[in-house]
Amino acid sequence: MFQTRTPRITCVLGLLMLVGMAGSGLPAHAQPFDSGSDESDGALNITVAQHGSSFVFDPAVFVPPLDTDGDNIYHFTTISVEAGVTVRLAANVLGSRPVHWLASGAVQIDGVLDLSGEAGHHGTALHARSTAGAGGHGGGIGGAAGIGWRPGDGPGGGPGGGSAAGHVVVGDGSSPGTAYGTDFLLPLLGGSGGAGGSSGQPSEESGGGGAGGGALLIASSTSITIEGTMDMRGGCGGAHGAGSSSPGGAGSSGALRLMANTIGGAGVLTAAKVTGCIGNAGSRGRIRMEASQFNFTGTGVPAPTVVTPGSVFPPAATPSLRLVSVAGIPVPANATGFFPPADLTIDEAAQVTVVIEASNVPLFTTVQLTLTPETGSRQIVTSTPLNGMLDLSTATAQITIPHGFSTFFLEAAWTP
Repeated sequence: MFQTRTPRITCVLGLLMLVGMAGSGLPAHAQPFDSGSDESDGALNITVAQHGSSFVFDPAVFVPPLDTDGDNIYHFTTISVEAGVTVRLAANVLGSRPVHWLASGAVQIDGVLDLSGEAGHHGTALHARSTAGAGGHGGGIGGAAGIGWRPGDGPGGGPGGGSAAGHVVVGDGSSPGTAYGTDFLLPLLGGSGGAGGSSGQPSEESGGGGAGGGALLIASSTSITIEGTMDMRGGCGGAHGAGSSSPGGAGSSGALRLMANTIGGAGVLTAAKVTGCIGNAGSRGRIRMEASQFNFTGTGVPAPTVVTPGSVFPPAATPSLRLVSVAGIPVPANATGFFPPADLTIDEAAQVTVVIEASNVPLFTTVQLTLTPETGSRQIVTSTPLNGMLDLSTATAQITIPHGFSTFFLEAAWTP
């Protein structure tokens, strides 16, 4: 049986397009700022007494369940995380889509929100992909006897053996992951995974790549107060084992965006470049704080961009890409990109057709599709030119999906 897992697709724009967006500016909301929460998820109140000192945020465990449409956009009245609680938001639960916590009332974070990427496995450990923070991307498997190394996932994933992931800047290593995204955090993009160490000879055990930090937006129509910690750092690459000298590359740190009429507190926000790794280091991430009244006296690394509130979501005309179907099987609208379970199951060993849908991408642009398999080599194919209307166009690509689990990533680039 052939299976594939498909993460949320990110449209990576050409450099000139990004510069043009930066130069145009983004419109600010009239005051007071409105988060857009419809309050359908009620109040989020995470306490030590009810949730313990360590709690994995999973919408399915709440009664009634949260976010029933699975788009990772939550509509709360208020949000409170008590001191003494570490709340883990992980991609193996919430997927590679960014997390949006919208609140009509006050947000109080006294505990820890952990969206950090896991470290890669060590050479003597089980060879498995590291798990990213929610909205981020996993690291690659390290090479070992009979096991080939894998590149990191995501738009800045480390492509070469042991190379680190890029985000704000390129990662470290001889073949580093590329830079991507903008300081506007529109769209909101998490960190990418580092590549696994490249040695795989008998008795050699390479380290796995570290995972990327997550992507989180918290917006309140009143106030956000942070006295605790928000951690978006990428994970270090794993150390090499016996007979090898190939550690994994580190994942890049993610993105944090806070929006409210008032932001205060003395907490700690970190999307810093992870340090102290044995292998190559990944890029730092981004922090953006948007408030009409800014009273925050805590620390942010890297230094946050501080502005008045803008748009919570990208404008309707923002370019986007979506994987529609593989071998005629529809792709779920809110695919998670993680296993188990797979987002899609394919029972076809021959070449299949992949259908791609685009919005506000120039017609006749081609789309690059990257498939990273559980086993075998990464495949990169180019689609037919996009055809249709600017607001909705389609293209197809032909690819052979190997046995096991695979991830897809779409990218389009053009010069305006």
